[in-house]
Amino acid sequence: MNSVLNATKLVKLSLLSLALTPLVVTHSTLFPYVFGKAMLIRLVMAIASIFLLMGVFWGEDILSRSRLKKINNPLTMVLIIFSVLALFSTFFADNPYRAFWGDIERSEGFLISFYMLFFFLGTSLFFEKKDWLSFFKLNLVVGIVAMGDVLMDRFAYGDIRPDGSFFGNPTFVATYALFVLYFALMVGVLDKNKTWPFLSRTVVALSLLAIFVTETRGVILGLIVALFIVLLRISLIKGGVEKFNLLGKSVEVKNLVIGTLLVILIFGGAFVVTRDNAFWQNIPGLDRLARISSTDATTQTRLINLSISMNAVNPQNVGWTRTLLGWGQEEYINAHNQFYDPAIQKYESAWFDRAHNKILDVLVMNGLLGLLGYLLIWCLIFWKTLGKDVARSNHLDSREKFWTLLFTGGIAVAYFVQNLFLFDQIAMYIPLFSIFAFVGYTFYAHEEKDTQILEKSTPRFLYAMGAFSLSIVFVTAFVWLCVIPYYQMRVAVNTFNKGHFDPGQIKTITTPNNFIQSELRIFILSGFPTRFSKDEFIQAFPQMIPLGEEALGVVVNKARTHQAMGLIYKSASRANQNTDYLVAGEDHLRKAVELAPNRQDVRVSLADNLVSQGKFEEAGGVINAAVALEPEGKGMDIDSLAIFAPYDFDGSRGTLEMLKNIYASGQKPVTPEDIQQIREGYSNYFNYMYNTQDASSFEMVLKQAIKIEKTFREIIDSQMGSGLISEPIDTMEEVLTGGLNGFKARGWSAVAAN
Repeated sequence: MNSVLNATKLVKLSLLSLALTPLVVTHSTLFPYVFGKAMLIRLVMAIASIFLLMGVFWGEDILSRSRLKKINNPLTMVLIIFSVLALFSTFFADNPYRAFWGDIERSEGFLISFYMLFFFLGTSLFFEKKDWLSFFKLNLVVGIVAMGDVLMDRFAYGDIRPDGSFFGNPTFVATYALFVLYFALMVGVLDKNKTWPFLSRTVVALSLLAIFVTETRGVILGLIVALFIVLLRISLIKGGVEKFNLLGKSVEVKNLVIGTLLVILIFGGAFVVTRDNAFWQNIPGLDRLARISSTDATTQTRLINLSISMNAVNPQNVGWTRTLLGWGQEEYINAHNQFYDPAIQKYESAWFDRAHNKILDVLVMNGLLGLLGYLLIWCLIFWKTLGKDVARSNHLDSREKFWTLLFTGGIAVAYFVQNLFLFDQIAMYIPLFSIFAFVGYTFYAHEEKDTQILEKSTPRFLYAMGAFSLSIVFVTAFVWLCVIPYYQMRVAVNTFNKGHFDPGQIKTITTPNNFIQSELRIFILSGFPTRFSKDEFIQAFPQMIPLGEEALGVVVNKARTHQAMGLIYKSASRANQNTDYLVAGEDHLRKAVELAPNRQDVRVSLADNLVSQGKFEEAGGVINAAVALEPEGKGMDIDSLAIFAPYDFDGSRGTLEMLKNIYASGQKPVTPEDIQQIREGYSNYFNYMYNTQDASSFEMVLKQAIKIEKTFREIIDSQMGSGLISEPIDTMEEVLTGGLNGFKARGWSAVAAN
């Protein structure tokens, strides 16, 4: 019996340790804010499965009927059904390999559903009230560390919208702060000790402050909606609600709630009417909330993504299988590419691997059936926490349950609302599924203490075999998904940091060919031309490039990877003066255009490649086609000039005037990125003229580059004078003029010397 109790405690301790997940960062891997957290989840689940196996072998009462009854409820059933539907979506995905394993950047795939389902089952089976309180307290401590770090960045170092040391993104900080807020509130409700409630109130203040300094609009809106709904629910309770002492007077909570609702409505109305007032721009969080409108870039992007997502599940476009089962986990990007609306490029040119709306993510990746399962989970949560039980618990001996219901329902509403503008992230899964499990424990679990063991008719060895199989799966998964990839990435990242590449490390980094290889190989190849010496490049690049080509077979976003390979080949050509690489790069870029024909950036990359090969007219046609997709596309004016301006020797295209006109309104500041893009354009011409030894054209491009730099100097001086920009930006007209004089005097030898 003691050994069984010990095994049970070890399982509990393992699951409790997952509260530490947000603090794990692995700086020696790709995506350090994600991969380390996924590692901890997989490690702990492997350890917990081993302890479970120990308990099964030592005695059967670790699987007592009373324990198993805890998971015999609708919420468990719906979570299992949703996971099964996600598995079906994985089987029917365009890329089942990637849909199952996920990638490094998100560390999700179907596997996250698998791990979270077993985390939910584990906490549901083994956690009692004291364990939940311990879990909440540990999360509260973790929250103090994380929120303190963010607030230190904001107030000690002056970071605007700080992302902290543990998340790498202010939006994720704010989302996690929601959970910290909930855990702090629950500690205040469940713990009768004076110390912890005091600490919980402190953490409530810290988490709210962190949310506002990160200025995450979705989370702030979620909080406001949650507060309104919770207060409204209290106001609808028949009869009185408890009273408390306020400034020496006994005040009923219900009356205070109704008054607070009126204040919220009045304040909300005043805010909407006066949100353009400068007053709101000085309040962190509310300043960004005040800028929300139907025409702002973020709103327009989300609306266009809505249209793209609906087209991606329209049975007339994709058939009923896609409509019902979706594209598969991690496959949103391919749906987005296929139905890409060029108009989105007026506001955003990023690749969308998520819709920034969880409902649309589930609809596209898991289909209509998956979405119904997902919404049913939330319906059960809302029904149990904000339904009739709230009124039933409104008496003195149920104060704890009353506030548990309201706080849990409130956080559920807040998270659901903010996820209409975002998506789930690896740091949020443990807090989210712990709340699901806590709801199951609090509102569904049977209270009777049945210590009977499972029926004697069920052979004990079946449970032993089940536990053994589960532990084998989790341990093997940890080695395959974490240990080996961690070692491969650590070697690669350390190599990059040292700036020295040993070709003998290629096998270490790329073998075995696991789920991280497509991203890891592209990462290595992208750094070869600039990070390592020419000798190292000559030795290692020919060995690595076939491995990069091999990785294309399993990447989820083939269009983006083809574009990346095209850029890698171009950089390799420049580093090694090998024009064959440009031809290979062109092939990849044409495939990228074929896979994502409505994206302007892939066409820009193709045009750059064509210029480097001397195909100037064809490059012009490609860039004109890119502009035609969306004339107001973000950055397309500069991208177009980068192709045309260096070759506009006689000024017939009027490119220098066009360059001035881009900034003529006095609203658009010139940026170093704009200047660099134009410089990259004339560098492509330089390289081609040098490779073909076309001295006359080289000199003309050089003169044109000087004119471009002088034009930028005029623009910079004008904007500095008007105050539009505050920092001067260096231009290169003097350097290029010196280069022109040297070229006239010494010819190609002057170019080779530089």
